[in-house]
Formats: sequence, C-alpha cells, structure tokens
Amino acid sequence: MVESNADHTTKHRVQKRLVRLDSIAKHSRHCEGVQVLVFESYVWWMNKPVINATINGSSGVQEFDVPKAYRLALSTWADWIRFNIDSETQRVFFMSMSPTHLW
Repeated sequence: MVESNADHTTKHRVQKRLVRLDSIAKHSRHCEGVQVLVFESYVWWMNKPVINATINGSSGVQEFDVPKAYRLALSTWADWIRFNIDSETQRVFFMSMSPTHLW
C-alpha cells in the first residue's frame, strides 16, 4: 500500500522503481470501511538487493537495502492498520510467501 512510481499495473518500469516508504494515503483510501482486507507482498520487493526510496516526507531519494525498506514499508502499513481498522467489524489478512518459493 505504500506509494511508488510503479503503482500502475502495466505502465511502469521495475528497474526505475521509487518507493515512498512512509506514504500510504493514496491507496489506503480504497480500504476505508471494507469488511475484509487481504494484503499480499514479497515478490514486488525482490527485484534487486537495493531499492530507491524516500522516507519522512523527504524529497531526497536514498538507496535502501531491500530488507530494511520492506521493514519500513510494513511498519507504515501496520501503523495504518492499528489506527484505521475496527477489529469488531473488519478482518485483515496478510500473506507473504515462503523464502524458498523461488527454488
């Protein structure tokens, strides 16, 4: 749900991906009031060992190790879940994949 310049499903270049690790508003608005949310992640992050990203509203692009960027993005996602999901009326599922999936 974090924003990137690769948000469009077909009009993007993975090699030039830039992620806004702390920006989730653009996509989270589609989840408001939804009863069941299923999130899937992992392969999107595994193209290269580093990813270009911004954080803390910075306009300066930094190169992050993918595990660190992934952790920061998941933290942004988890904070949104914590403050915006009503556990009485909504269910959230998160799915990743086995580290051995590619073998």
